Amino acid sequence: MYTEKELKKITEKLVRELKTLPDGTEMTTCRLIELAGMDTDSFDVGELMDLSQSISIGARKQGIYLDWSRSIKMLEKLPFVLEFTVVSQVA
Repeated sequence: MYTEKELKKITEKLVRELKTLPDGTEMTTCRLIELAGMDTDSFDVGELMDLSQSISIGARKQGIYLDWSRSIKMLEKLPFVLEFTVVSQVA
């Protein structure tokens, strides 16, 4: 398990990774974690759920919107496996 401080640093790393992705990139939290060079198996389900939420908030603060609308009909799935589209530079 990760500490709250460690999860905050991981969130910051993942948001930096999001900033490198082209507009329109389709992604999930788990794929983003792997893209950033981390192993999703090192996180428990609660941490992955927390990361999904904190990534979305952190991205928004950086002017990046994560469009979850394609996954809205799949709400029975866990948020970290739902696909979102990166929409950069929200005004």
